[in-house]
Amino acid sequence: MLDSKLSEVNNSIKDLTALVTKNTNSITSIDMKCEVIDQNMKRNSLRFVGVPEVRNEDIIQTLIPLISNTLRVPCNTSDFDCAYRIGGSSKSASPRTVLVQMISNVKRNQIYSARKLLKGFNISIFEDLTAFRYDLLSAAKKRFGKTSAWSSGGKIFAWSPSDNKRRLINSLADLEDEDLDVIGLSETWLDSGIPDIGLMIDGYSLVRNDRNSRGGGVAFYVKNIIKYKVIGTHDALSLLEQLWIGVKVAGKKNMFGNCVQTSKSEFN
Repeated sequence: MLDSKLSEVNNSIKDLTALVTKNTNSITSIDMKCEVIDQNMKRNSLRFVGVPEVRNEDIIQTLIPLISNTLRVPCNTSDFDCAYRIGGSSKSASPRTVLVQMISNVKRNQIYSARKLLKGFNISIFEDLTAFRYDLLSAAKKRFGKTSAWSSGGKIFAWSPSDNKRRLINSLADLEDEDLDVIGLSETWLDSGIPDIGLMIDGYSLVRNDRNSRGGGVAFYVKNIIKYKVIGTHDALSLLEQLWIGVKVAGKKNMFGNCVQTSKSEFN
């Protein structure tokens, strides 16, 4: 009798768990669709950061010469749907961001494509992104560098230095780097009589410091497109077999070390 009741309870829990999972997936799917719609509604919008702010300004009349003369994109009042400063008035020395909505997506894209002409003007133009995509872009810049992540057409892209390719970033999961640049191995048990050819991993170079006796040995696999140099392969006081390499990734210099006790170690 008790076993029967427990079985019923377990089955009910399983059914409820399945229902909760189904509903959670449905809500997630709806949220994603709403986010896409929200971003699509921003397709004609841009954010201007750093535009000088004056009292009782006509912001559209301020933007027209900036767009027409500096960005070299023909523009007049009829091209604007609306333009306004974001947030209430502030005592901050920095001007408030200007949200601009153009009538035409074509005109909006022309302006955004010409944004590099603003270099030296302390004014920047960004796409108007949803909170989700803004956070995604911020995470991509943190992961790949400020100049290696950007948005275009509401989509987030990043230039990956590890494979020298442009990536489309759809979620935070896309920022997880499972493609390793450097792989370190210890206790390789290799000797000079074992050639590299049977040890190679596709896309990687092999660097070794063999013991040439039973046990020991250290090695690195380094991705082929990454520049590296061997810094040292010496024993320190005959206690450690070492291998040190210098690697340059995304403009940054890194040093990796790998070591293992030698057979002569006093700790054996």
